[in-house]
Amino acid sequence: MIWLAIAVEIVAMFQFSVAGGIADVIRGRALQGLATGIATSALSAGLQDAHRERGGLISGMIPMGSMAALALGSALMVRFAPDPLHFVFWLLAAGLVMSAGALFAVPETVSRIPGVFASLRPRIHVPFSARGAMLRIAPANIAVWALAGLLLSLGPAIARLASHNNGGALLGGTIVAVVMTPALVAMTVHLRGVNAFLLRRGAVAVLVGLPLVLIGLHIVSLPVFLVGAAIAGAGLGLTVQGALRTIVPLAEAHERAGLAASYFVMSYLAFSAPAFVAGFAVRTCGLRVTTDAYVALLLILTALTLRGLSRDRVMTEAYSAPNS
Repeated sequence: MIWLAIAVEIVAMFQFSVAGGIADVIRGRALQGLATGIATSALSAGLQDAHRERGGLISGMIPMGSMAALALGSALMVRFAPDPLHFVFWLLAAGLVMSAGALFAVPETVSRIPGVFASLRPRIHVPFSARGAMLRIAPANIAVWALAGLLLSLGPAIARLASHNNGGALLGGTIVAVVMTPALVAMTVHLRGVNAFLLRRGAVAVLVGLPLVLIGLHIVSLPVFLVGAAIAGAGLGLTVQGALRTIVPLAEAHERAGLAASYFVMSYLAFSAPAFVAGFAVRTCGLRVTTDAYVALLLILTALTLRGLSRDRVMTEAYSAPNS
């Protein structure tokens, strides 16, 4: 599955490297998204097989760090490297080829069974033992991935509006790094945190950071916008870590790939669908109004999540007290 994903990803990189218009870019993005989805589930399941608890955390941490580093690095290449719109994709294609070779040294984590083509059929599955936990983490998880979708899609445009500065690709890469670097740092610092504690702290960080994003937009202050985006990014990292630590240990070995696929389907839909709708709304309502409405909905969803977590905590403590 990983080799298949890498092969499709390399084709996407070649599509980008020869792109002559927006239609070529969209085709490349579609291929890239397909490959990334295939790889994410397979890699996550393999990491969880290698280490039942830390595997899930690592599969959540790697995208944060790689998006931060590669978005900023790509922006610098666009600014300073030759052939800026194509050079970076040749480098990524070369990196993917080396990754495909490195897979020969990676041990298989599951037993081989007949039916190679049947194994390629897409499947998502939430084990019965994990369904309650999946429902509990869903509101917070949807909120933070929708937040990431906002900041990574409209974030550069919002930042330019907040600073009266066109900024170009370098500003866009900086916004991604400002969101994802605190997410990675927060996940690293809280490796041993209690799951519910991580979810609550993540929700609080989102409730603090998002208003600063709006304030920075309305008072035209890029520093305030960046501080808000960084705090909200930390909330993203804490919530993703809390969510993964809640559901991953509940799956048996043969259920992990389906559970990982289910989690990432939910996350990527929250990441993409609201941002897609917001992109159309900008054309009719304007960037400020769209951002205000988007952030207001996220604040409501996050507040409801925090309230639900607090209620669960009170009920747990009330239940435990008579039995202690």
